[in-house]
Amino acid sequence: MDEFILRYIFNYLNPIELWRASLTCHSWMNISDSVWKTFKSLDGISFLTFKRRSDISLKQYCISAWKCKIENSGMILVAGARLENFAKPDHPCFVFKDSTVDLTIRSISNDGFPQNLSATSTALSSSGSVYCVGGWIEDVSTQKSFVSSFNGQMSGWTSGPILPKALCFGACASLSDGSLFISGGGLTMWQGSTVFSSCYLLQEAVSVESEPYQHWSSSPSPMLSSRCGHTAITLLNGNVLVCGGYGGQTSYLSSTEIFDPQRNQWVAAADMRARRTGLGASLGPCGAVYALGGSADGLTGDESMERYDPREGKWRTCCSMKLKRCYYSACFGGSGILYAMGGVDVFDNPHLNLVHCFEWYDRRADAWSSIPLALRDLVNIREFDTHRADHQMIYLMQ
Repeated sequence: MDEFILRYIFNYLNPIELWRASLTCHSWMNISDSVWKTFKSLDGISFLTFKRRSDISLKQYCISAWKCKIENSGMILVAGARLENFAKPDHPCFVFKDSTVDLTIRSISNDGFPQNLSATSTALSSSGSVYCVGGWIEDVSTQKSFVSSFNGQMSGWTSGPILPKALCFGACASLSDGSLFISGGGLTMWQGSTVFSSCYLLQEAVSVESEPYQHWSSSPSPMLSSRCGHTAITLLNGNVLVCGGYGGQTSYLSSTEIFDPQRNQWVAAADMRARRTGLGASLGPCGAVYALGGSADGLTGDESMERYDPREGKWRTCCSMKLKRCYYSACFGGSGILYAMGGVDVFDNPHLNLVHCFEWYDRRADAWSSIPLALRDLVNIREFDTHRADHQMIYLMQ
């Protein structure tokens, strides 16, 4: 069995599954009896290949690799939120471990982060800094942004560059060159709000005193459609896919479009199978974008999920979540697991009917699972207000 086949198989099996396969598959039995080693690919995934001398068995390696994967997994940052009756969260930001085996929720420094910030947009810069851009504070949208550096842990928040105009529910993405990009947004959180198509790029500049600083440039072309409550995902080829959102008045969008930063050009892409605003979306390990939940009318959540493969240019239906959600966030971790947390099932102003469930998706099995009650008690989830809405989630590589 050559290296290519090993790469292909290991992409779909975790180490424990790999070991189980070796017990019943003759090809894997032969590999188990052979000598072999491991090597790392560019994306950090371990693969198998042969060498002449090795004292470790396949079973031993698979178990140790699985433990190492748990111990060295990255973290998911949850930033900003609204709670029931619009209460302020005690922990506006926290992190949890990227592991369905050992989910650990941890508090982080919230110094400098507004306790009542929601409907913000997050992105991770090439320098490892986390940006929360725009949002909703004290019943008004904001031009502010907040920055925190991440080097294994969060180190508090500082004020970042001011946006050219106040907005909430924009969509931020980190481009392949490391620069930050934000698209759309709205003036308020409510139906009937003014909705924007404008886009801004965070750029470096030098002041008169020769001091470097950052500012938002309006150099990117505006989107083809005005949107807020949408998502922006950077694809593997460097382009940005924008999905769904609210288009103003009573318009809720299923349309998508793709931005080419090299050409500074937007082109229409295939429509999603459902209209979605306040949806969750994330780039999977396979290079496909998963869009899930959201609302088709701004009031009622949806549990469906679909997958966009840029090579096909089509959306395909996947397994639905266990519960309906809108105005929430979803995020893939480095483990390949997709997490969904909180959100609203029915938005009955002035009350938020929050979803009190944390679930995760295994793309290999095409199945959703919720966190077991024992584990939920163990990590004391309620202490960290994980039942929240209008928050953002972002994966932080450890």
